[in-house]
Amino acid sequence: MGKLTATAVRHAKPSDTAYKMPDGGGMYLLIAKSGSKYWRYDYRHLGKRKTLALGVYPDTSLADARKLHQSARESLAQGTDPNDAKRLRRLTKKLAAAESFEALAHEWFKTKMQDKSEKHRYRVKRAMENDLFPSLGRRPINDINAPELLMALRKIEARGAIETAHRGGP
Repeated sequence: MGKLTATAVRHAKPSDTAYKMPDGGGMYLLIAKSGSKYWRYDYRHLGKRKTLALGVYPDTSLADARKLHQSARESLAQGTDPNDAKRLRRLTKKLAAAESFEALAHEWFKTKMQDKSEKHRYRVKRAMENDLFPSLGRRPINDINAPELLMALRKIEARGAIETAHRGGP
């Protein structure tokens, strides 16, 4: 069977049962009874049949699905299970989020602010949420450099909250 076209993918209609539209090399578009369209790649690794989810159409286009498929085939050729590689990427991303400035700031707040007054804890927490998290919160702590921190502190200073900026943040 020939390769899929973007038009064929766009016009694929649901049926009474789920069905597959093959693209070649083990990749196909699965059309569910509900009409949802899923990119999948069937492969064998160490004698076991496996399926890798490549994405959902239209969020993942035919061209993008083919790139992901090719990448998975390359992983397989190197002896790596594409599902294991995907799981590792997801785990790495999750760990990086746990090492974000915001996550570490909350951890710091829990340990260092326990014995402080309610008013002080409120002021420090509000300063972190309003002044630091918007620009630095999601960033991995190891990626934040001095000029970036200085820029965040200058924003606080420009707003007129000089005392907070001079303290170097919370």
